[in-house]
Amino acid sequence: MLPGVYTATAPATHSGYLLSSSLVLTCQLTIGQPQYLGFDFGYAAPTGVLLAQVVLESAPHAVRLGWTAMLPAGIPTAPSFDVWRAIKSGEWIKLTAEPVPPLKIAVASVEYAYRDESVLPGVRYSYRLAGADGAFYGPWEATTPPAVRRSYLPWLATEVGPQAARRGPAAGPVGRVYLPLAP
Repeated sequence: MLPGVYTATAPATHSGYLLSSSLVLTCQLTIGQPQYLGFDFGYAAPTGVLLAQVVLESAPHAVRLGWTAMLPAGIPTAPSFDVWRAIKSGEWIKLTAEPVPPLKIAVASVEYAYRDESVLPGVRYSYRLAGADGAFYGPWEATTPPAVRRSYLPWLATEVGPQAARRGPAAGPVGRVYLPLAP
């Protein structure tokens, strides 16, 4: 081959294996000495965790995350996950001190759940999961509904007929109504 710079590009998958090195490699040949012109692309069997389902349910003071991870062939233990949260485009904060334990382990899947009770009403949160291998999954978003405040307003009713005459004016209000007010 003539001296110069040579660039090679590898496919992202090959025979079911996933590319584990750079997609593009470059090698330079010079004049004078025999050189090895080799492009060493790495491929690995897919062994990562696949999340089959992720569900977020929000309430004014809590967000519940539920997810199902598929167990790859040859992995005998359930994968572990930590939960991270961010507000808008802010900094990610790790919420879990220890990995979330599995709720249910089946033959090929594992179910998990986590409840974040440190949320505020009416705020949009982003969540992601971190696997034990350092891989991140997500993000997913949940908005907590606004809090409902209740105020007491007396409801005065006018009674007509013999019942009203027996009760008299000192009997006070007849009923009460609670109305939700916007925050």
